[in-house]
Amino acid sequence: MRADEQQFHEFVAARSRALGRTAYLLTGDHHLAEDLLQTALLQVARHWERIDGHPEAYARRVLYTQNVSWWRRKRFAERSLESYDDRPVAAADPTPDPLAHMLPVSRYLWCQLSASESRCGVCRAVGRAAIARSM
Repeated sequence: MRADEQQFHEFVAARSRALGRTAYLLTGDHHLAEDLLQTALLQVARHWERIDGHPEAYARRVLYTQNVSWWRRKRFAERSLESYDDRPVAAADPTPDPLAHMLPVSRYLWCQLSASESRCGVCRAVGRAAIARSM
């Protein structure tokens, strides 16, 4: 066994539990954490000769980037529905807004006011903005 391989095996024996905990914190699932750790250790083993300094920091970075990659793949994966018609339909609200019928009337009144008829130009602008936001 080469010296590099021996160092890598010692690293795995010494730090795999800590890296496993980090993987669990990233994934929130024991099985996914084990898969993530194995994938990360495989990548660390491939690049072991090039790692200078702190191999654990490199391994943690690999854990993070691999988890982000998995998350992105899962996020954009297609999800099939059983059927379009099987989705639940939201029930109509039995208590409608009692002032909903007033919105068109108030909008009409605000639009008909001139600057001299309103108390100030600011009031008219604020009223129009409020009506526009509520639509």
